[in-house]
Amino acid sequence: MLSHISRNYKIRFTAVFVFISLFLFSALVAAEDIQLTAEERDYLRKHSVFTTSNQIDWPPYDFSLRSKPVGYSIDYMEIVAGKLSIKLEHISGTWDELIERFCNGEIQIFHSIDRSEKIRKCANISTRFATDTVQYLTRKEFRNINRVEDVYGTTVSSVKGWEQNESYKKHPGQFKLLEYDTFDQAVEAVNLGVADFTVNYGNSLRYLILKNGYVNLKVQGFWKQEGGVQTDIFIGTPKSDPILAGIIQKAINAVSPQKTQKLQTKWFGGASANAESSPLRLTQSEKQFLNAKQNITYCVSPNWKPIEYLDDEGQHAGMTRDYLDFLRTNLAIDFKVIKTASREEKTQFLQEKRCDMAFVTTPMGANKTSLLHTTPYTSLPSVMVNKLGSSFVTKGMSEFLDKKIAVLKGSALIESFKKKYPNFSPVEVQTIDDGLKRIEEGELYGFIEYLPRLSLYMENIADRNLKIAGRIFEPVDMRVAIQKDQKTLHLILQKSLDVISSDEKDRVLQKWSAITVE
Repeated sequence: MLSHISRNYKIRFTAVFVFISLFLFSALVAAEDIQLTAEERDYLRKHSVFTTSNQIDWPPYDFSLRSKPVGYSIDYMEIVAGKLSIKLEHISGTWDELIERFCNGEIQIFHSIDRSEKIRKCANISTRFATDTVQYLTRKEFRNINRVEDVYGTTVSSVKGWEQNESYKKHPGQFKLLEYDTFDQAVEAVNLGVADFTVNYGNSLRYLILKNGYVNLKVQGFWKQEGGVQTDIFIGTPKSDPILAGIIQKAINAVSPQKTQKLQTKWFGGASANAESSPLRLTQSEKQFLNAKQNITYCVSPNWKPIEYLDDEGQHAGMTRDYLDFLRTNLAIDFKVIKTASREEKTQFLQEKRCDMAFVTTPMGANKTSLLHTTPYTSLPSVMVNKLGSSFVTKGMSEFLDKKIAVLKGSALIESFKKKYPNFSPVEVQTIDDGLKRIEEGELYGFIEYLPRLSLYMENIADRNLKIAGRIFEPVDMRVAIQKDQKTLHLILQKSLDVISSDEKDRVLQKWSAITVE
């Protein structure tokens, strides 16, 4: 009898052991897919359940239906959780309640958020996982709205505590503001004629019109933010938990465009917020081109930190990775990386058609005519480093034409010298560290480089008793280069870059530059 029990126990124990081993193995495989560090893996071994938010009244993104969390964001977070093999426990509430509970430490993952000051005080904020446009909801007989001045002297309905209410205050005395407990009530106020308009994400407005059968309401115009018409949606984690922030960001990066496309179709009825109102408008032939292509290949260089590089795990990182994420989200297509040994080889690979596109600086020489280029999507400020006690830059490079000034060998800044000061030849050095060392030893007066690049050397600069003296040239433009015969792809990428908001561009530059220079 005892041996029978012992044998059964061994069998059950073995089965449990195998089950646990398989569970841990599947978790490790999922983690492997998104290249987690050893520290991040250890973190997930210790934490398998996380509290997350559920805003009860923001359809179709995040709401509650018969006490069950549903919506685009809820489905998206399940994809994220699946990639990390974690479980999510939802805490439901109103917007104000969720902010308070997140900042109090009750919620670990706060999704579907903006970047308002109230949230930034408590959260590490991810890159965007969704994008929409803020639009007006009015009765059908209401005037057409092309700019905010078209609704001056009218009544707006909104929700108590919403960040949008602060935007109305930037137009003092122009609106009568009615605040309600829920957005459904704000919409009903417009429907009944108590308010003239309300404002929300376009997807939310269209969803509510269909859900409630409002036949006399319409979505129109755009409430333009400082960065444009586009508004992004993010995921927040506690400021005290940077490891979790890194893990969630990697999971976001690993969500495929195909998965995003399915969610958009399920909740919005298509790939974009609305085919008629989306800022990104592709022609039918452009859409067919993307469907046939399936993926876009792009070349990267390995060691141009922090603008573009390969991290310790061989993954594309830096400023250009952030812009690639924008393109991937906007176009809902996969991008396949082609690694190269240098920036020169990257250009060579592109010309040899080993990749479709690459992120480059302002085209020079033969590159101007051998490749197609988009308009600039961002610009890199260039600054000079010199000794403490030496002059600051007040008038630009013209003050230092009698000095020995260095730049990196092969830098696009050399072209700036040739264009503006053809009689001045800068000293070319192999590395940034070499340039800084030669200033310290008195061999050079100054060294010029892009601000984001120098931000990595601030401790080195301070230790050598050097300083950032100021801006030198006009900022150098960054563009996307495309094969000469890929004219359709050129047009598509240009359109996708055009809808990235200036606020988002500034955020990327600030993210990768630890310092600012007036």
